[in-house]
Amino acid sequence: MLSTDFGLRVSYDLASQVLVNISSSFHGQMCGLCGNYNGYPDDDLRLPGGSLEINTTAFGETWKDSSLGLPCQSKCQGDFCPPCQHKSIYGGEKYCGMLLTASGPFSTCHSHVDPLGFFSNCLHDLCQAHGKTNALCNNLQSYVTVCQYMGITAMKWRSSKVCPLDCPQYSHYEACADTCTTTCAGVVAPTPCPIGCSEGCQCNDGYYLDRDRCVPLGRCGCYIEGRYYTVNETFLMDNCKQICRCHVGSAVICQTHICQGECIKNSDRTFICGMLTEEVNTG
Repeated sequence: MLSTDFGLRVSYDLASQVLVNISSSFHGQMCGLCGNYNGYPDDDLRLPGGSLEINTTAFGETWKDSSLGLPCQSKCQGDFCPPCQHKSIYGGEKYCGMLLTASGPFSTCHSHVDPLGFFSNCLHDLCQAHGKTNALCNNLQSYVTVCQYMGITAMKWRSSKVCPLDCPQYSHYEACADTCTTTCAGVVAPTPCPIGCSEGCQCNDGYYLDRDRCVPLGRCGCYIEGRYYTVNETFLMDNCKQICRCHVGSAVICQTHICQGECIKNSDRTFICGMLTEEVNTG
C-alpha cells in the first residue's frame, strides 16, 4: 500500500487488482481509467483528448502507457470477444455464479456492494483464460477486497478445494489478517496502520513478518534512516563511504568503503556505486 500526504492511497494485491482512493479535494479534477470523479458516472469514459467514448474496451485501449515498452494486448475487438463455449458452466455456482448465490459466502456483502459487475468481469476473464483457476480466484478475491474496504469482513470463502492460499512457514490464513502491526518493520519503527484489514497470510503468535517470511522477534532486522533491512543485508551509508551490515538484535556494523565509480543516491535515499567510466583518447 502506498499512502501520501496529499490524500492519495493506492493498494495492489501483487496479482490482478489495484485500488485507488483519492481525497474529496480532487473532486472533478481527475481523468483516466477511474473516471473524472465529478459525481456523474455516465461521463466517466473520457478519452485523453476529452471526447466521450461509449465502448469500454476502446476506452481502456486509449489509456495504455507504452513508455515502458511492455506488451499489453486485448483479445477483444470493441465489444466483440472470441466466442465462449462454456458460459453456462462458468456462470454456475462452482465458478463465477458463486458471487451471486443468496446463501453463499459472499451474500453478507450483497447489500453493500453489487456483485453483478464482478460476476460479469469474472465470466469474461474465465472465458478468456479457458477456465484457469487463477482467473476465478483473482476475481473472487477482487470482490472480497472491495467488500472489506466497505467494512464487511465476515466472508470465509476459501477452502482446501476453493482457491486455497498457501502460506509460508510459521504463518496461517486469516480472512481479516493483521499485516501491519505484526511486521518486523512495524515493531522496530511503529507507524500508523491503515484502517481495516485484508485477507491473507498472518504470522503465528510470536512470529513477525520479515518481508516474505515469518521470523521470531529476535530475528528481526534493522531500521535505518527510514528504511528496513533484514538480518545479514548489506547497504551503503554516508555517501558510499561506509558499507554496513544488519545483524541480529538490530545491530549495525559498518566499515570504510570506497566506490570504484560514482556514488549515486536513489530516490529512496539509499546509495549505490555506479559503473566506473574511462575516458578513451582516440587522437
